[in-house]
Order: sequence, then structure tokens, then C-alpha cells
Amino acid sequence: IALADALALTVIVATHRAYIIGVPPEYARTLVDKNGPPNLIYRKNAMSVASPVLLWLGVVATFSSTYIMWRSHQHDDQFGPWSAEYKDEETI
Repeated sequence: IALADALALTVIVATHRAYIIGVPPEYARTLVDKNGPPNLIYRKNAMSVASPVLLWLGVVATFSSTYIMWRSHQHDDQFGPWSAEYKDEETI
């Protein structure tokens, strides 16, 4: 699910923006000018860009740790106390 979240958030930040509705455009521009940051265009907003970057780092770390765990299980199956090789050594 994290991979899907990272992909979705990346697309949203890269292609979308916030809108102010319910007021005339001139007043909306005044509100944006008075309030300053954050930028309404997500890809120009530093916090919006940082979110998918951190999420991608988490996805990569999760995939890496999963790979290490699988390799560890594979090693235990081959050389661990319940492996056939260990049982053969025990009977000698």
C-alpha cells in the first residue's frame, strides 16, 4: 500500500494545485497575497514536495529491509538448526 501511496502523492504534487472557491477571483488573489506561503501550486510548495520525498525514502527502506529479511530466512533454512545439513551433522 505504501508504494501506491507514494505513486499517488507524487502524481498529485506534480500535477495539482489548490483552489479558492466561493469568492470573487479578485478577493481570492487578495487573500493569497495577504496570507503568503504556502504556494497554491503544490510542486512549488516545499512542504508538499518534501512529503513524497520522505515517503519514497520510507518505501525504499521498507523494500530493502524486506529483502534482507528474506535473505536471512533463506540463510536460516540452509544453515540454521532446523536445516537438513544441521540434522545430518547432529546424527554423526
